[in-house]
Amino acid sequence: KHIHNRMPVILKPEAEQTWLNENNQDILLSLLNPYTFVMDSYPVSKKVYSPKNNSPKIALREDDHQQRLY
Repeated sequence: KHIHNRMPVILKPEAEQTWLNENNQDILLSLLNPYTFVMDSYPVSKKVYSPKNNSPKIALREDDHQQRLY
């Protein structure tokens, strides 16, 4: 399936407080750097679309989660 081209900001831990508390756009833009590590994608439960579902289990790889249910 298609994966959209939007991507969350991935910050180094030491930049998180600056990202949350800074108002200067130049400083914020300086935190945006390409992510240079390999990323993996996998299907997860459609339950992730609703804030009513608040469990780390819904972010498990869907095929792994199915195997644990049965």
